[in-house]
Amino acid sequence: MRYAILSDVHANLEALEATLKALSEKQVDHYVVLGDIINYGANPKEVLAKLTELTPDILMGNHELALFDPNLENYFNPIARDALAWTRTQLSEEEKAKIRAFPLTKELEQCLFVHACPLNPQEFYYIFTQNEAQNMFGSFNQPVCFIGHTHVPSLFTQGAKDAEALQPGVINLRKNRKQIVNVGSVGQSRDFDWRASCAVFDDQAFTVELLRVEYEWQVAMEKIRAAGLPHYLAERLEPRAT
Repeated sequence: MRYAILSDVHANLEALEATLKALSEKQVDHYVVLGDIINYGANPKEVLAKLTELTPDILMGNHELALFDPNLENYFNPIARDALAWTRTQLSEEEKAKIRAFPLTKELEQCLFVHACPLNPQEFYYIFTQNEAQNMFGSFNQPVCFIGHTHVPSLFTQGAKDAEALQPGVINLRKNRKQIVNVGSVGQSRDFDWRASCAVFDDQAFTVELLRVEYEWQVAMEKIRAAGLPHYLAERLEPRAT
């Protein structure tokens, strides 16, 4: 099986459509979405509709859970809280019910999928460093765990000294040592590369291919501004933004 793995679309319809077009050329058998499909961008309804039609495997991210959990929302910065308040007004009760049903994890024989971290996934810990990853390897049994959340494509290998920044291309994974693979963000990159990021996992070859996809970021920016969302959310999509 070949699994397309997407995370952190953040209601960016232009990035999602470009990513799905690129993935259509990769002989994908199944799609898994690692959460945070809403908030920040201007198209939460359209992104939800497109992804729920595409796959039943959409996980709960912190931005989904914050729709229903005020305690979690309190951890958001003011911009994220303002965007979430706007997003609530855009989603129907039926759409919110769909989101509420998203699970926190999906398990396969060779891999675990989760939004942020395999240890207490409902806590949404960040994994930026190898030291942070070391605390996580004992919490899953599969050779590989796929995550998003930080918006930074990365590879963490059990016993390694440092994390690796993932570049586009195919990476050979190892069955005899646990790995955590961050597939990056479709809708709001934060690794100095403005393009959408996603991955394809081949469970037979035991490889992961990272893709970077160009999209019409100007259109996504203008939609954010037109919706009255915080301007910073538009500005950070620019190629020069970090």
